[in-house]
Amino acid sequence: MEVSLKLNMEVSLKLTWVSLKLNMEVSLKHNMEVSLKLNMEVSLKHNMEVSLKHNMEVSLKHNMEVSLKHNMEVSLKHNMEVSLKLNMEVSLKHNMEVSLKLNMEVSLKLNMEVSLKHNMEVSLKLNMEVSLKLNMEVSLKLNMEVSLKLNMEVSLKLNMEVSLKHNMEVSLKLNMEVSLKHNMMLL
Repeated sequence: MEVSLKLNMEVSLKLTWVSLKLNMEVSLKHNMEVSLKLNMEVSLKHNMEVSLKHNMEVSLKHNMEVSLKHNMEVSLKHNMEVSLKLNMEVSLKHNMEVSLKLNMEVSLKLNMEVSLKHNMEVSLKLNMEVSLKLNMEVSLKLNMEVSLKLNMEVSLKLNMEVSLKHNMEVSLKLNMEVSLKHNMMLL
């Protein structure tokens, strides 16, 4: 029984280790692919919305200040020759529209590139940590169940073989002693 128990423990430990290693590799690869795809979609959508809203507010405020200052200087010089009142109204309206459109395009492109790079780095790091923790828990539970079932089957078979061999030896020895004693009595 001690030999069988020791042997079963060694077999169980090796099988558990192999099963844990295999499950870790498969789970990590699968979770990395699923998490990366999901986070890419969610992050892209979220960043588009946040970046667009933020850039609209920042760009509008900044462009208003810059455009107003710039247009005032340019328009003042030009309007002295043509018409101060007319140029002020037309220039202000025109420059606001052009500046807003231009800044929207430039800001959107720049923010998309920066946000995508940043989100890729953050998402990859976060997914690695979450996936590792999740895989450890899932793999440990799965390996325990598989190992227990497998060890029970292997143990039962091994114990049967070892017990049969041991019982044969003990029985043979005992029969020899009894037979010898019986023969002595007969003599």
